[in-house]
Amino acid sequence: MNRFFLRTFTPSIALVFVAATLTAQTSAPTYPTATRGTQVDVYHGVTIADPYRWLEDVDSPQTKAWVEAENKVTFGYLAAIPERTAIRNRLTQLWNYPKYETPTRIDPNGVSPSESG
Repeated sequence: MNRFFLRTFTPSIALVFVAATLTAQTSAPTYPTATRGTQVDVYHGVTIADPYRWLEDVDSPQTKAWVEAENKVTFGYLAAIPERTAIRNRLTQLWNYPKYETPTRIDPNGVSPSESG
């Protein structure tokens, strides 16, 4: 395996697993109920039920309300993880290094654009 990968990502992955283990909640979150529709399609003679087709309409008020309810549960859970800030700071530290694009000839001296971090 690549040394860069092992050195960079292994500590981060371990930190995420430790944080998830330490913050396991005693009760399961209460998720919003997704209404089951009656949409049925027939493809090449095979009947396929698609009860959640209504979620594909991202602009419908029902979908927006369901997504907002899901986000409330998700972000509430994530906000309760005390190690979340430490994880974010560590990942930012690991990923904040100079990045370079593929070399391209911009001028006769061959200068290539770069990003400081």
